[in-house]
Amino acid sequence: MAAVFEDAQLSSALNPTARVQASVRDIRLSFSEELATRLGEARAAQWFGPQTALDCQFDRLVITVPNAFIAQWISSHFMREMEAAARLAMGLDRVEVCVGQKLAPVKIASPWLAGARAPGGRGAVSRGAGPGGTACMPAQLNPFFTLDMFICGVSNRMARHAAEVLAATPEQLPGPLFIHGHCGLGKTHLLQGICRAYAGHFPKNQWLYLTAEQFTNEFLEAIKKSSMSAFRRRMRRAHLLVVDDVHFLARKVSTQQEFLHTFNELIAGGNKVVMAADTAPREIPDVCEALATRFISGMVVRVDPPDTSTKLDILRQLARQRGWVISDVMISRLSQEPLVSVRELEGLLTQAVMRNTFRGAEAGAPTGHGLAEPHRSHLTGPRASFDAILRCTAEYFGEAADQMINGCRSVNCSRARGVAMYLARELGKMSYPEISRHAGIKSHSTVISACQRIAAQIASAEVLIWKTMDQTRSATTTEIIGDITSRIRQGTATRTA
Repeated sequence: MAAVFEDAQLSSALNPTARVQASVRDIRLSFSEELATRLGEARAAQWFGPQTALDCQFDRLVITVPNAFIAQWISSHFMREMEAAARLAMGLDRVEVCVGQKLAPVKIASPWLAGARAPGGRGAVSRGAGPGGTACMPAQLNPFFTLDMFICGVSNRMARHAAEVLAATPEQLPGPLFIHGHCGLGKTHLLQGICRAYAGHFPKNQWLYLTAEQFTNEFLEAIKKSSMSAFRRRMRRAHLLVVDDVHFLARKVSTQQEFLHTFNELIAGGNKVVMAADTAPREIPDVCEALATRFISGMVVRVDPPDTSTKLDILRQLARQRGWVISDVMISRLSQEPLVSVRELEGLLTQAVMRNTFRGAEAGAPTGHGLAEPHRSHLTGPRASFDAILRCTAEYFGEAADQMINGCRSVNCSRARGVAMYLARELGKMSYPEISRHAGIKSHSTVISACQRIAAQIASAEVLIWKTMDQTRSATTTEIIGDITSRIRQGTATRTA
């Protein structure tokens, strides 16, 4: 592989056209990374996979898709994300979507290109300096996961310091580095940040980042294909081996033995091993004693849930990364939520911003008190019975409870039945089939549709109008859900005047 690298690099140096083509591919790859960060890898792969081609023109990015349906969908649902990704990756402010098969799909071709993946796409690997002496940045690494962008607080300061020391002066940190903590606290961010910083400090060194699951899968595949020698060369030639989710090795005896031998050879050769897990080394179940002692032979650091001050900094950075302008009042309010995971915090921020967007706020610029609070607090508490939910909902809308479950098709009755089914899902914690049985509905697909409709009305702040016995009333779906929930919680169901 080294020979291939040198030949490709020499060919590029002698061929200006090849250098330009490589630069274009790198720019396209940067756009794909930015888009995946905003949409999530699964959604990006679904709508912007191999069937999609990119073309950088004079003042815009042209995205070519195979049919009109995909063109219409991504234009109406993802244009803001596409424009943001194009602006950051290419400096282009315009994005056009067209239908056709004129362009070849974006591919990562030669192994010397920045962004090259490991064989088979498993893990991220650096083979040393790329063209012009720059370090190779694998596509699998999240572009936001750098040590500079890691928010440091009391809960993670030691882990951040250890990561910086290992990446810059690994000889000062004898033995391996083991980082542990609950899910969603930034362990993967630290591991990928180490890889990027290490590549910057030691551009000629080889490093490998992968998960324990990837290690296991490659190990089993190597056994199946009788290619253990190649597998071991790949794992053990790295100057830095970074393995995420080490707890995945629990109860995998053969894989543990292979990892132990890999670990021993790397450490004996003066190389570094960095690992992360959801639990402390000694708490990983069914791990052999020899491997457990290796885990604790170096530095073991724990990452704890962020305190309020750290949550504030995290929220501000997340908002900056996504181009959202959010008031300090709302950021302070969100930071008070009793969450233990950074992922939960990120989800709460996204939920609040999207809810405000649905309410008609200017796209990408929610501000001040207009940013809606997450719709969650009034749906917490003990489970409510279906009878209580049905009774309170019927009285709120001025309907008879028995009519709501006997197929009444009036607009008001149907609306009340939908709200009751939504509350049965949220407050009663009931499954769709359970709700359909209680509501006298043959198919639970009807319940699913009703719950989705109510959720959409909540998200869009839709105002509903209905008639009771003596008056016409109106309220947003969110207000209706809140009022009925309060009645259920209080155990009262007075008919609305």
